[in-house]
Amino acid sequence: MRTLIALLALSILAPHLEAQPVRVVLDVTPDTRVIAEQESASREVLAPTDREANRVTIIWDGESYRWVTREGRELIYSSSGVFHTFVDPRGGGWVRVLDQSDLPETLRYAGPDIQFFESVSSGLTTLTYWGTASDFNP
Repeated sequence: MRTLIALLALSILAPHLEAQPVRVVLDVTPDTRVIAEQESASREVLAPTDREANRVTIIWDGESYRWVTREGRELIYSSSGVFHTFVDPRGGGWVRVLDQSDLPETLRYAGPDIQFFESVSSGLTTLTYWGTASDFNP
């Protein structure tokens, strides 16, 4: 699946690339989704087909980070300790990753070593997806 995502990323971004190595940074499917509006919010556990339909893929194309599953948008990356943040400067959303795989056991947050959430805006509605990952390569 990872190879398929990388090939898809190459085909989308080919006009922008000149022999740059593409590296998959994050390729995950979320477990849950929260839809929030001014008047209400709802949380749901995603079915397997919905998880795949809401896949989150970020790559490094040799020059910048790209949000492949969100129109190949360029992302700004920053990190602070175990937290890694990828922000769409056009206001479309952001992805935060907690990677505590190198921390001693006594300093870790509860849960899996690599956790993420993706927050996306659609008009005045916010969709937030949560999940875990087995690999993260910023």
